[in-house]
Amino acid sequence: MRKNLIIVLGAVAALATMGGFAIASQAGGGSVQIAVWQSASEPSQLHLSTRVEGGEWKTADTPLSLEQKGESGRYLRSEIVSVEAPPPSPYEPVAVGATATARMKGTDGADLGTVTIEQGPRGLIIQANVHGLSEGGHGFHIHETGACEPDFTAAGGHLNLEGRSHGERAAEGTHTGDLPNLYAGPGGVARADVFTDKATLDVNAPHTLFDADGSAIIIHAGPDDYLDMASAGGRVACGVIQLDS
Repeated sequence: MRKNLIIVLGAVAALATMGGFAIASQAGGGSVQIAVWQSASEPSQLHLSTRVEGGEWKTADTPLSLEQKGESGRYLRSEIVSVEAPPPSPYEPVAVGATATARMKGTDGADLGTVTIEQGPRGLIIQANVHGLSEGGHGFHIHETGACEPDFTAAGGHLNLEGRSHGERAAEGTHTGDLPNLYAGPGGVARADVFTDKATLDVNAPHTLFDADGSAIIIHAGPDDYLDMASAGGRVACGVIQLDS
């Protein structure tokens, strides 16, 4: 506790009119700092301040109130606030800007367009530009094996690195490879941008799309109901995800 107090007092020394007490905690490898402090000029209020370590302090607009009790002049806290910094994401990428491409083929081998994947600072940006689909919704997933031959079952099941259930409607969901449905217009063209923070293009990460057997993109005949894997029907397009040079 004494060590934490020393860290706090040093961290919040730059705040003007600071007095009373301060308590800070750090999370995510010391990347977040939180301070609760009492101003000498406003002893009836507590203030909450946060900052990314090394950055500027930001103070909440509404301070916590204190109540004076009795003739002693002591103040009691009338509100209790518990602050928990979110844990660091296990999916932080390394190679931001890296790209990969899945060239989509139909069951007859016809070219159906591409799905491109870009590594962003907080996850993957997946862009679909495909054609030759039936009008309406289509299940759209990352599958666990980078293979489409001899038939699309070679891609295996959905990529599921954490052993969870399928679909956003499942209490224990979702699979790593679960993505929103694609919707094709009357001409069979479907374009979409989707985001996922469940995987990375970083080949050295445990959640990479490029493990020993790679991964693939599968488009299904019908829409996914986000609960039952069979709801999307058969596989109508497949593309092996390949890292771009």
